[in-house]
Amino acid sequence: MLFNLTLLRERGKRLESPPVIHDDGVIKSNHDGKFMSLSVNSYYGGVSRAPGLYEAKLMKFNADEIVFLGFETVEGRAYVQEWRLTPSHVSSTWHVVKSEGAEMNHIPRLMDV
Repeated sequence: MLFNLTLLRERGKRLESPPVIHDDGVIKSNHDGKFMSLSVNSYYGGVSRAPGLYEAKLMKFNADEIVFLGFETVEGRAYVQEWRLTPSHVSSTWHVVKSEGAEMNHIPRLMDV
């Protein structure tokens, strides 16, 4: 799905007014044998400015936002991190982006208003 990503914490401390650090992002789930993590990349290519989110737990899900809570690593240390995902300006609502190798006859919407 395309979304805007906001990191709600810096080194574990909640930010007062966090900026959007990623627009038109695509989320990807990874598993390295030990940990499950989420990563984000730009839909249009390029390197993510957000570190991976490890052991992410879904904290909030509605039409306006999705919030994940997990851990990030910075300079070899682990810190609590929260991601807030909001719908991209490209779309007025959440929608699924077809992933490589996935066979689908159509791309379903997660939410229709």
